[in-house]
Amino acid sequence: MNEFYHPLNLLGWFGAVLILIAFYLTNYKNLVNVKTIIINLLGGLALLFASLHKEAYFNVALNLVWVGIAILSLIKQKN
Repeated sequence: MNEFYHPLNLLGWFGAVLILIAFYLTNYKNLVNVKTIIINLLGGLALLFASLHKEAYFNVALNLVWVGIAILSLIKQKN
């Protein structure tokens, strides 16, 4: 199997696309709502698992923070 098509690599690409979509919606469409936060959260989780698979621990740390910020943002939106 080509390494590119490994399920966790595809998950990482999917996560990157989600984060870029959320970035675009937030910065160019001025949309900051629960949907964009969830897109960020899902993208961060996808990249977190892909980074763990690759043993890229600097990316694991970055995405843990990214997911944490998304969770805090969801809590803030609920209040």
